[in-house]
Amino acid sequence: GIPLVMTIHDLYPLTLPGYCSPLKRQYFYRLARHNARRASRVITISQHTQRDIQQWLQCPPEKIRLIPQGYSRQYRPIQDSRLLAEVREKHRLPEKFILYVGNHKPHKNLARLLEGYRLLPRETRQEYALVLTGPISQYTKTLQDLAERLDLRPQVQFLGLIGEEDLPALYNLASLCVLPSLYEGFGLPLVEAMACGTAVACSNAAAIPEVVGSAGRLFDPLDPQAISQAILQAIQNDVGKTGIRQKCLDQAAKFSWEKTAAQTWQVYQELMASQ
Repeated sequence: GIPLVMTIHDLYPLTLPGYCSPLKRQYFYRLARHNARRASRVITISQHTQRDIQQWLQCPPEKIRLIPQGYSRQYRPIQDSRLLAEVREKHRLPEKFILYVGNHKPHKNLARLLEGYRLLPRETRQEYALVLTGPISQYTKTLQDLAERLDLRPQVQFLGLIGEEDLPALYNLASLCVLPSLYEGFGLPLVEAMACGTAVACSNAAAIPEVVGSAGRLFDPLDPQAISQAILQAIQNDVGKTGIRQKCLDQAAKFSWEKTAAQTWQVYQELMASQ
């Protein structure tokens, strides 16, 4: 008899068949659908996931509340050149680089990112390295082997998991932040990058366009040539431009944990008032 509020960030095991085992997909579906039916309210973080919940879990729209995520205020433009130099030296970062922040699961689409990076003009790759963060996994070895086969190892760095204390500086040091995912329920690294004033290029899939608005360059994540073209256009037209930097800061300012907390509390208040 106790009201249940459920939060669903994404449904990628259902929307991307083939990226997890059939057993995991069936388990996820049964569990998510059962709990969504039990819940008095379902909170989700993007319009795209909201549509997925209605389609895949047959959840009535009146039960769903859309509450976007926020980001930590430590993600901001950093003027302390000494701090930036320390982080650059600590992680042996090049002068200019394209940054990916996230894990290495197949749906993150990093293999096509490597292929797209390989299609950049040689002089661009020599000027801009590709830096991939994220915990080392079995799939990381596959990506490293691919980078080797594409003759990219001198330009591609796998940093491993970066601590929260260094991430804001990493975003500030990056020339461009890229997110090539096939599916994101939200896309928090993009908000963090934009909050630091860093230009972004990203997939046009799932919730990502909602998050970046008009502040980022979108590409077809299934097309390495499109990924390459978007990165090149961003480097030529966005990186270092004051107008783009301000656009990114303005877009990121639309999200905050304070707004998320207030809207979440309102859901609980409405639910308690209806009991």
